[in-house]
Amino acid sequence: MLLLSSCSRYYYAPALFRSDVAYIPKPASYDSAKTTIYLTGGIGGSMGINLSDDISYGTIDASVGHVFKRVNIAYGAFAYAGKIENTNVNNSSTDFYPLNSKGFSAVGGRFSANLFSARKRSNFRYLGFEAVYSKEFGSYLNYRKRVNGIDDHYAITGSDLLTMGLTSEIIWRNRQAQFTQYGIRVFFGGRYLNYKFDDRLLYNQNQYSGQFDLAYFMKYKGYIASVNTNFFTSIALRLGYSF
Repeated sequence: MLLLSSCSRYYYAPALFRSDVAYIPKPASYDSAKTTIYLTGGIGGSMGINLSDDISYGTIDASVGHVFKRVNIAYGAFAYAGKIENTNVNNSSTDFYPLNSKGFSAVGGRFSANLFSARKRSNFRYLGFEAVYSKEFGSYLNYRKRVNGIDDHYAITGSDLLTMGLTSEIIWRNRQAQFTQYGIRVFFGGRYLNYKFDDRLLYNQNQYSGQFDLAYFMKYKGYIASVNTNFFTSIALRLGYSF
């Protein structure tokens, strides 16, 4: 959790700053289908850089996953729509440029690849790489551009966000229920576009570049579900179908 050094300073990051990484499903080596299409919809929320800012959104994802002899590959596209709100009722009395409530939307793409070792009922995806790129639109982006550098307001004004990192995952199926599958994935990486604030004298910029994400995945026949969180400052739930 990030703490502000002064209550009179306001910091604004892109809407997906803590929410762009998501679980990307892939078929396992023991699945009969070696290529699978996944469609999901979900809801999520995260904290803003200011502790009084709350972000909520809905999202849709479409992806394709492949499994080869010892390699998985997946890629897809997504869209987000949501809003950011300031929950401090005294915000307008202390800030001449109050955030109040602003909307946003974003579109982008994901890519994931990993090596794995196989057992009878499990795959250990011991080393993987993931990348996600998003493009933001809406009134929240316009607000960041308008207030940046004015009266102790500091914002990341870019609309592009790129996050890349390494993953490790284990996925397995139930011994008694062969159609039920579970997975746990960890991601650790960094952000590589437009993540710097202009207030360089007060902040070490490296504290904003890291990204950690923990995800849990479940599949029953064709139905899929996943939940992921970033250091418990964001959470998202997705439900969908695979075929």
